[in-house]
Amino acid sequence: MGFEPTNGLTGWVALSESNETSGCMQVIPGSHKEGMRDHDDTYADKNILTRGQEAQGIDPSTAVSMSLKPGQVSFHHESVVHSSQPNQSNDRRIGFAIQTYFSPATRQTKGTTFVQLARGEDKYGHFETAPRPSKDMDPGDVAMRDHMNKLWSDILYHGTDKRRDY
Repeated sequence: MGFEPTNGLTGWVALSESNETSGCMQVIPGSHKEGMRDHDDTYADKNILTRGQEAQGIDPSTAVSMSLKPGQVSFHHESVVHSSQPNQSNDRRIGFAIQTYFSPATRQTKGTTFVQLARGEDKYGHFETAPRPSKDMDPGDVAMRDHMNKLWSDILYHGTDKRRDY
């Protein structure tokens, strides 16, 4: 994703039951100690990640499931090997990802992106600061969001000619 140093933290808030049957997130304990791993781009039909990314050399028997009840949250470092399996339940698995919270010293190396400060001031200037929305669905705010999404897509597909429709 182009963040350096790799020190980001992602939170995932469960809005519905998230368990092994519904395909909760699984992590490989201690995998963050090896740093960010290379990924193979598979573009597999059943892999909904942007490029169908898969880390290689992982022993799935060491994975630990992160089951959550609605309202609970899990946090993981961006270097932790993580995944989720297909939802085999009769219900939807719904959650909200807070992606990614990182220190102000982090910089983007693959393009321009925007941030909104949670608090304080930006002493580093590594990112563009997104304006706060002025009102619901303001045309200027919607255009800004579309612009930011295009820039983010360019970062996620950096170095590849193939893109998905999402």
